[in-house]
Amino acid sequence: MWKACYLWLIIIFLVGTVEAGVPKTIHYQGKLVATTGSVPDGTIIGTFSVWNADTGGSKLWEESQAVQLSQEGLFSVILGKQTPIDLPFDTGY
Repeated sequence: MWKACYLWLIIIFLVGTVEAGVPKTIHYQGKLVATTGSVPDGTIIGTFSVWNADTGGSKLWEESQAVQLSQEGLFSVILGKQTPIDLPFDTGY
């Protein structure tokens, strides 16, 4: 009997551990080019947001962070580091 209880405790612990380990972040990479065609470099403040539609719609999440640009305007950020993305990842945004 105690073996069955022990087994259930292990299963409950593992399920809780797996559920708690899912990050609420998105790794995003891009290239920033000005409307004039020039490529900025250095550090800028970027504001990123998630909307529920391509045009119009509602803003579901937003975060601003310092973004380091390469000489080619390339950048890589982890969205959700400051404001966790508390959205289900089961649909397109």
